[in-house]
Amino acid sequence: MATTTTTKEVADRIKDVLELLIESVPRKDIVDICKKKYGVGPTTVDNYIKRANKGFEKAIKARSLDTLNYIQVRFNKIYDMAMAQGKLKEANDALANLAKYSGLEPAKKVDSNVNIKDSSDLSDVSSADLISLVKKAGES
Repeated sequence: MATTTTTKEVADRIKDVLELLIESVPRKDIVDICKKKYGVGPTTVDNYIKRANKGFEKAIKARSLDTLNYIQVRFNKIYDMAMAQGKLKEANDALANLAKYSGLEPAKKVDSNVNIKDSSDLSDVSSADLISLVKKAGES
């Protein structure tokens, strides 16, 4: 008669599998290790791996948020020090870097100085003018 494992035992096994995944141990080796250590088959190990991967994803997201928070605090300190010293360029650079590393960097500036009064009034704009405008927008 097979013995049932407790919730804590399963959690410990998943934690062990997670550590093996972090060490980049191949699935085949994880199956062998779990078979010897716990007496379980490949299907059960696959379930452990699936649950460990979910934990791994949560850990990565948490670490990413920690890194982002560190970056924000660091650039906020640089900004505050620069503003206190009246160094506006350094303060602006700190804000630009914060936006860059936070994924909030604005899109490239596009020169929209076009002499068209109405969007339907494109009949007298040549193809060459439109191509030139598109090229200028790409250079900005």
